[in-house]
Amino acid sequence: MAKATAEWAADPNSLECLAGGGDMGAMMRQRDWSQTPLGPVSGWSQPLRSMVGLVLRNRFPLSLWWGPELVQFYNDPFRPILGDKHPSALGQSGGECWAEIWDIIGPMIEGPFAGGPATGSEDLSLLIHRSDFFEETHFRVAYSPVPDESVAGTGVGGVLATVSETTAQVQSERQRRTLQALGVCAAGAKAEQDACENAAAALAGNPADVPFSLFYLLEEGTHARLVASSGFPVGSSPPSWPLAAAIAPRQVVVVETRDSRFGALPTGPWEEAPRSALVLPLAAPDQEHPYGVLIAGISPHRALDQGYRSFFELAAAQVVTAIRNARAFEEERKRAEALVKLDRAKTAFFSNVSHEFRTPLALMIGPLEDALASPSHALGGEALEMAHRNSLRLLKLVNSLLDFARMEAGRVEASYQATDLAPLTADLASQFRATLEKGGLRLVVNTEPPASPAFVDREMWEKIVLNLLSNAFKHTFHGEVVVQLAEVGEAIELTVRDTGIGIHEDELSHVFDRFYRVRGARTRSHEGTGIGLALVKDLVKLHGGHIQAQSRVGEGTCVTVSIPKGSAHLPADRIEAVKSVASTAIGSAAFINDAISWLPSDTAATVPALQEAPSASTVRVLLADDNADMREYLRGLLSQTWTVEAVADGWQALEAVRRQRPQLLVADVMMPGLDGLGLTRALRADPTTRGLPIILLSARTGEEAITEGLATGANDYMVKPFSARELLARVRVQLEIARGQESAREHALTQLRTQGEMQRLREAAAVHVERERVLSEAVQARDDFLSVASHELKTPLATLNLQLATLERSLPTEVRAQVSKRIEGAQRQAQRVGGLVDLLLDVSRVASGRLHLRLAPVDLSRVVLACVEEARTEFSQAGCALTFEPPAPVVGQFDQVRVGQLILNLLSNAAKYARARPVEVRLWEVHGRARLEVMDHGVGVLPEDREPIFQRFERRVSARHFGGLGLGLWVSRQVAEAHGGSISISETPGGGATFTVDLPLGAAEAVS
Repeated sequence: MAKATAEWAADPNSLECLAGGGDMGAMMRQRDWSQTPLGPVSGWSQPLRSMVGLVLRNRFPLSLWWGPELVQFYNDPFRPILGDKHPSALGQSGGECWAEIWDIIGPMIEGPFAGGPATGSEDLSLLIHRSDFFEETHFRVAYSPVPDESVAGTGVGGVLATVSETTAQVQSERQRRTLQALGVCAAGAKAEQDACENAAAALAGNPADVPFSLFYLLEEGTHARLVASSGFPVGSSPPSWPLAAAIAPRQVVVVETRDSRFGALPTGPWEEAPRSALVLPLAAPDQEHPYGVLIAGISPHRALDQGYRSFFELAAAQVVTAIRNARAFEEERKRAEALVKLDRAKTAFFSNVSHEFRTPLALMIGPLEDALASPSHALGGEALEMAHRNSLRLLKLVNSLLDFARMEAGRVEASYQATDLAPLTADLASQFRATLEKGGLRLVVNTEPPASPAFVDREMWEKIVLNLLSNAFKHTFHGEVVVQLAEVGEAIELTVRDTGIGIHEDELSHVFDRFYRVRGARTRSHEGTGIGLALVKDLVKLHGGHIQAQSRVGEGTCVTVSIPKGSAHLPADRIEAVKSVASTAIGSAAFINDAISWLPSDTAATVPALQEAPSASTVRVLLADDNADMREYLRGLLSQTWTVEAVADGWQALEAVRRQRPQLLVADVMMPGLDGLGLTRALRADPTTRGLPIILLSARTGEEAITEGLATGANDYMVKPFSARELLARVRVQLEIARGQESAREHALTQLRTQGEMQRLREAAAVHVERERVLSEAVQARDDFLSVASHELKTPLATLNLQLATLERSLPTEVRAQVSKRIEGAQRQAQRVGGLVDLLLDVSRVASGRLHLRLAPVDLSRVVLACVEEARTEFSQAGCALTFEPPAPVVGQFDQVRVGQLILNLLSNAAKYARARPVEVRLWEVHGRARLEVMDHGVGVLPEDREPIFQRFERRVSARHFGGLGLGLWVSRQVAEAHGGSISISETPGGGATFTVDLPLGAAEAVS
């Protein structure tokens, strides 16, 4: 160094080529070059001087080898490539500096030096000893000869190396492909072991990053079973690992594998065994126990930095997802098998119960028909006819269930016969004419005889036509029903078109599903099983045909049945076949009787006489039931004692109550339009009808149905069938209670102030305890959800951080300086999002009053300034000017993160509602407290909304225009109050809102 300094002092011009160049320039100027094969700088050739100056002043990584000994020069951007080889590499011969890779790069350098052409590589993979281990590296290099006329022979003085390290990009791309393969391979797994085997196969494709892997699944929460591996020879016995260390705390554990107990481990592509491995728990945050453990070998030629570690964590997360999906698939498979078994049992039950119903029904219908045929009508004509109609209706329902059961079990016996469909279809449709006309509709029948007979099962065809006509009548209130039969190409088409209510597009695809009923549709009756159209579809399918529906809401529906002509498409053994099972055909009478019951009737049914003789009464009972027979029966029954008004649905009942309030309402639960439950809620919501006694009638039984009925506010709930005496008794009781309540109202009010008040308090306490229990369960469900959501959000965040770090490392030095601020900004935002994800878990603590502060001395003015700077982008996008003049330090005991959260919430709120007008932020100290104001000139907040706006999920300004969850101001208040402070809102002079935060500066006042 002394000689170099002396040389510089004696002749500064001699070291002019070493001027500048940053740290490396300074080192070169201080070095005694006379002790190197190149000699003192003053003796260097002009090409050498020029090239050294070029290297030092270049912002790209450059290295220069000069002379026969290939003495090495390099610049500041090249230093990271050398690692620990710097600074001894300066002036060192190339063969000595790069001894471990000279057999690879030596020939590439010596060629140009000997006068040959330039050499290079787009991906030069090397193991370099530039730290405490041989590190995997990748470069893009070019070696160019440097002319020097003073060199005899070749005229080449040295070689210039232009180098760009691509290690980070190569490793990142390799890991990306592995994660992609892992996702693809593991996604289709149908069992947990398959998921692990597929994952092991994916990891085996990247031995450079994962020399080996082992997958263990936990059984019964404790026993670990090895199910898959990569890297180990088939049949080998992998060593035992400290699985419990990772399972219990659910933490990633690094294990040193140089211990002899691990034996010989797979070496991967580098022929050197890993020196360590990661033990990663395969755990989902919402599961009590981990699924298993993944053990992954760490490359001996890579440092376990954050990017490499994140790769393993992402791989483990994908395996967890695959196992979870496999478990879900297995559970779904078991559930499907259970459903199949249940479906078979259901089908058998329907078949058996239908047969059991048919026997007593036959014994009922036979004598009823005999009695109806007798001249005397001994039991009374109308009552007898009602019993007969409903017996036929019950038989129709039973036969439908039996048909359904046979379809499900595949035991339908068809007998296809050559049939002239035109007269058969016209006759079936015409039997509905009188009923449709009574309902105010016109029936149009247009059947064209096909050129040749069709092969159909006549009983099935009858059910097809009658079900379609019945369905059309049920949902059509004005206009007509048109039945058409025509030959279309090689098929025969039956079309039933109505001018009814129509079906919404979303519902149309489901109308032929079993048990499906269009929600909220207007209909003549709410009764029905939802299997009529599904049965039609199955019957059409048995004929080799298909069915479709077209509809427009408010205009009507058209159902088209198409069956092929001839018999070639039908089973040959069922043509003119003899049936061995009992017929379920009941003719059109049951369908017509059903339809008639949907029509309004003014004729009261005759009922058996009871002990009490009919008497006039001023007590009015309102009856609501959509079934005409039931309505007339109940009207006749109740009118013997009280004055009865009967209506057909809930809307008519609601209108009747408002027109003239009755003393009692008896209503069926299942009615079209407004049902009994909706009617009860509407009456209870109206103060003028809140006290009206209500009895609900329903065929729905069970505790849930009764509880639902009573919960709406009904006074009583009766399950059909019920006796006439029971109904009369319950009506009488409700009327007596109503009269007693009216006379005892004043007495009850007096008692309420004494012992009644104590009872109310006891009941209130019981309600409070129950609410606390429900709230606790809701809080636990919320916490579970937030835990899962946080985990799912952290996975892509880990990938983002990995890619940002990789991008920063991969950029050339001169570019890195230009974009480093942008990358840092992106990383800060990613960290902020990560903080918000962590905050999700903390929301439950805030909501339950368990917010804990981390208090420390904080200059609040700096916190506000940082938040203002962070919010400027949002304000710029909103077109708002944001001003803040930082005051003198305002120092106090604060939780900096929480206070920053409060300030950012207020700023974001101001940007949203300021309407592109200025927003001012002020901070000052007054009487030992910090006062913060955020003042906007926007939409403002009405006085009555200023307190509610701090409640959870409250958005007093239209969310349609401004959006938001309604949590920001609530969280802000919690933070302020936890510090022992407050937050309030007032009107900004001239319009707008001013939020004021008042916080104590001392720790003694803070609440934690």
